[in-house]
Amino acid sequence: MSRALLRILLVAALLVPPMAHAAASILIVNDDGTGEGFNDPTVVAPVGGNPGTTLGAQRLNAVQYAANIWGALLASTETIRVAATFDSLPCTAGGATLGLAGPHSAARDFVGAPLTSTWYPSALADALAGTDLDPGNPDIDAQFNEDVGFGCALAANLYLGVDANPPVGDFDLVTVALHELAHGLGFSTLVNLATGAKALGFDDAYMRLLFDNDLLLLWPTLSDAQRVASAKNVGDLGWSGANVGSLSSFLTAGRHPISNQVQMFAPATLSASSVGHFDSALTPNEIMEPVYTGPNHHPGLSVPLLQDIGWTATLAPSTTSTSTTTSTSTTTIIASCSPTALGGCVAPTKAVLLVKETSPGNEKLKVVLKQLVPGVAQGQFGSPVSGVSQYNLCLYDDAGTLVADLNVARAGQLCGTPPVPCWKAISTLGYKYGDKATTAAGVAKIVAKGGDPLKGKVVFKAGNNLALGQASLPAGIAAQLLNDTQATVQIVVDDGDCFGQTVTNVKKADGLLFKAIEP
Repeated sequence: MSRALLRILLVAALLVPPMAHAAASILIVNDDGTGEGFNDPTVVAPVGGNPGTTLGAQRLNAVQYAANIWGALLASTETIRVAATFDSLPCTAGGATLGLAGPHSAARDFVGAPLTSTWYPSALADALAGTDLDPGNPDIDAQFNEDVGFGCALAANLYLGVDANPPVGDFDLVTVALHELAHGLGFSTLVNLATGAKALGFDDAYMRLLFDNDLLLLWPTLSDAQRVASAKNVGDLGWSGANVGSLSSFLTAGRHPISNQVQMFAPATLSASSVGHFDSALTPNEIMEPVYTGPNHHPGLSVPLLQDIGWTATLAPSTTSTSTTTSTSTTTIIASCSPTALGGCVAPTKAVLLVKETSPGNEKLKVVLKQLVPGVAQGQFGSPVSGVSQYNLCLYDDAGTLVADLNVARAGQLCGTPPVPCWKAISTLGYKYGDKATTAAGVAKIVAKGGDPLKGKVVFKAGNNLALGQASLPAGIAAQLLNDTQATVQIVVDDGDCFGQTVTNVKKADGLLFKAIEP
């Protein structure tokens, strides 16, 4: 096939309201000049897990941290290069543009393109082609506001820590960067929203899945005038992609009442944020809403949206055969832990980690996270009873190395004899899972309960799956933690929510038993 490239000036802004595949490598390229932006030499103290000692270094660390989160979620053999700067952007006492980003270019009709005559953003096109289609140029252009906290009338600062814990009223730069990078990865359209015209007359991967719930038509079939009207069709512009559709049942608001599609932002007055965001009606909030809603280091539904347009996630769909006392063959999602611990997980007030080797090659693991603060809604635990949600327990040693990755992907399935649902709802507070035979990953029990913060908890129990003749826990976890002074445990839901804690009070570590608590 012939290949075409389109240089794009498109950017998408994040505004503040008036008062099992190889992970991708995403590289932030510092395009700032000497003494400015990422190169600002102002001496600062490390903050919130960011070890930088200059303002510029902390900015770069925070944005790269966000890039690493995205890199762990998406698959590509090609390095994704982000040309990034800190510049003066609109900022007043009433609000500010925190960032701007978009694809540097787009390509169509290249070898590996899923669809002909369709534009794909540069980073995605490279991933699909398995080669750099636009060598010598970045894949994403990004700007961040250097005036927030420095001379701007807005009474707020950009928080540069990586722990998702900014002071009240400040903006978390990692969250801002995650949002902007999503635009650059493809969460945006090339359609001219003022005229409705397609880019050089061709569809783009994003607009193909926009659906007008009044006209009951996809955007590619609309006239230019109809697209202009649809971009201002409040509450009736939806996302028709199957991945988002299958993972959005946890939303309590923000889905169309008839189609159940997740609503896209289509205010009555066209704005720079129109169409390229989820609707601000979504509840709970998503990171890809048009305004900053608070610190959030979990891309959430933006991951399945990017899958819908062509990305392969590290949670790639795969047909597997799951053998239990009830043998089934099902399409599941294979998830894996991030190589490094995620930031911004819901942290319990109390935590217990116990790993015990009861005999050679036979280990048991138990994690208890209690008192989830702030309170957790049932939807944050996914939708395992009737949906496709799955869970991973991720255990990291004191050097941050992943030493255990246990997956449960049995949403909607049956367990035991006689067969009963593996998952059950706990009223409207959460879910519980149980299978005495355990899974191939050795997981026997999960309890995820929200509501009252003092009663909220997550419990995860696992052991070698002796019923299947599998030593499924990695060998010698307790031995690997022998000399460690702490460990980090996280329970991750495939929609991006996670719950975890670093336990630093080691009670015993003798090579056969590791027990640590927090506090």
